[in-house]
Amino acid sequence: MRFGPRGLRAPCTIAISYGSTHQLALSWNDRAPGVTFNICRDTVQGGEILYVTGQPAVNCVDTNAVGGTRYWYYATAVLEGDESPGSDEVSAAVPITLGRLSGLTVTSVK
Repeated sequence: MRFGPRGLRAPCTIAISYGSTHQLALSWNDRAPGVTFNICRDTVQGGEILYVTGQPAVNCVDTNAVGGTRYWYYATAVLEGDESPGSDEVSAAVPITLGRLSGLTVTSVK
């Protein structure tokens, strides 16, 4: 477990799940009065940049994920201007969903 200024602990046990199309849902179980969370993400492990700041809840839904792309995330806890170290990284890829195809002509190939 990592601690920052004034004993501020990094969020732990981050879970990631699929929401609806193009959504990844992150959740964690750390909550303390007055603490908000910053979420960092990228498509490269270790390259995460700030994505959401000041998240008051212990969950966040990434609604901008692209199907077939793997995303890496970590979270930090923030209290009165102090920020914890980052949590462990988690990753997931949004499944590619195929919409209904139209306007196709099927031909036989021999």
